[in-house]
Amino acid sequence: MKILIADDEYIARKAVVQMVTDWSSSVHILEAEDGLSALGLVQSQTPDLVLTDIRMPGLDGINLAAEIHASHPGIFVAIISGYDDFAYAQQAIQYKVEHYLLKPMSRDELYPLLDRLEQQLQAASRRKRREALSACLYSLEETAVTPETNTLTSRGFQIVFLQADWIGGDELALEHLDKRMSDAVVIPDKHYEGWLVLWMPLSSISMGEQLMPRMENELRLLLTSTLQPALKRQGGRLVHAGISSIQHDGALLRHCYAEAKTAAVQSMIAGCDEIVAFHETRNDNFYAAGVLQEWTEAFIRNLHKLKSDESAAMVSQWLAEARKHKYSAPMMQDWLAGTINALNGFGEKYSDTIRFRFLEQRNLLHYPTLDILGQQLIASVKTVIDHIHSHEAQQDIVENIKAHVDIHYKQRITLEELAQQKHFVDPSYLSRQFKRKVGMSFSAYLLQVRMNKAKSMLENQCGRTVAEVASEAGFNDYSYFIHMYKKVFGRTPGKDRSKSANSRSGQ
Repeated sequence: MKILIADDEYIARKAVVQMVTDWSSSVHILEAEDGLSALGLVQSQTPDLVLTDIRMPGLDGINLAAEIHASHPGIFVAIISGYDDFAYAQQAIQYKVEHYLLKPMSRDELYPLLDRLEQQLQAASRRKRREALSACLYSLEETAVTPETNTLTSRGFQIVFLQADWIGGDELALEHLDKRMSDAVVIPDKHYEGWLVLWMPLSSISMGEQLMPRMENELRLLLTSTLQPALKRQGGRLVHAGISSIQHDGALLRHCYAEAKTAAVQSMIAGCDEIVAFHETRNDNFYAAGVLQEWTEAFIRNLHKLKSDESAAMVSQWLAEARKHKYSAPMMQDWLAGTINALNGFGEKYSDTIRFRFLEQRNLLHYPTLDILGQQLIASVKTVIDHIHSHEAQQDIVENIKAHVDIHYKQRITLEELAQQKHFVDPSYLSRQFKRKVGMSFSAYLLQVRMNKAKSMLENQCGRTVAEVASEAGFNDYSYFIHMYKKVFGRTPGKDRSKSANSRSGQ
């Protein structure tokens, strides 16, 4: 922290200098004996706080506050005034004066102000460092060089990609990590919800290759013995964490970020809160293309056979095998992509009969855990297959209705009554399903059945009159029957009856 103390009274100024030094010997103190000198130091040194007496030659404290507010609004200003000047000092409220201190000033007055300012400066510094880290990792443009970005890129570092199950949410986690790891920088990841990016600086010791494993072990120890217990005390836990390699070149910051993400995926696969370093992902985990292809083909076969339970069990079994055999992150990512493609292809096949919501291709890090990933995939499998089974059940209803019409065609039949009283479905939905399957409306189908029955009776039962046939076929209106018969067959029912009678008499 840098503090400028401006007072034309030497003894009074030195008394304030001593109080500030007693508060913290690390404070950089600047002194000015008048307002103009103070303004010059403000312009050249940009202090964090200006403690100024109200009465000074050349430029008094009020006007100094006005000049600072105009040119450096981020600098905090506190005015020191005697009791008689206090009302005058309050005029500086328009210049965002931070505080008013009465002479003779005591430590009890000054120290709370300094404590509060230190907290505000630390919070501002953390915010700037977070913004700098975010710009370095995510900005598509060249990141501007600032003191904060220079801090991130001018020394050795590692990146940790971690997921903390924290009841208070990301903000509480960030605040706690800031306190536990004061030199580190922590931000919520921009792309993956629930994940945090931790920039960890190395110590100022020269880092030779022989010290790299020791530093990695120290970082693991920091995460497991310091962070994990702290999280548990707050009702949370460190769920997954991936550690990048150690680098000294700031240009490799994004490269380390990618390494940490890959290691974090491997941490997800391993489970049991295991922390994984990137170099371990290249040694212990395998990629078996044949195993992946065989599983995918079997999964697709089960989908198309509408075997919901078997398909769901395959997903669970794959995830269990992945943990057991430590499948590699690339293998698991390819498995996820292939599984989503299989589900989308299967759903597309039935898209004309069911409403299928296509699944978006996602990274494994979009899922909090592999268990949740499995639950979501299994839910998708069961949903689409259940919809197909439901559709087929509705199709069976159509067949039942057709069979009912074929038997009871002579009775009064309406689709609405069949839908509501017999099959307990929505009439309008059943009407659409019936027309889709049969190719005509229910009323047209009923008319067709009755006409065909009437024609058959006229051709084979010549002993009946046309009126009797009309009644037997389900027509109560004789005139309507004659009209529709001629419209459907192109001749009157009497001609078909005469034709049948002549055929029999000629035998």
